[in-house]
Amino acid sequence: MWRKSGSTFDILAGSNTLRNQLSQGMSAPDILASWKPDEAEFNQQRRPFLMY
Repeated sequence: MWRKSGSTFDILAGSNTLRNQLSQGMSAPDILASWKPDEAEFNQQRRPFLMY
């Protein structure tokens, strides 16, 4: 059911990307690897705000 519309799942996940990856049968390690570029960008953006 969530694979068709997935609106609630998409809201919880933040976008439809995760739902599409799961629907395509991507493995958990591949999905996690796809997050690495965004994770690296976030870490760069937050660095000036870290106190310690």
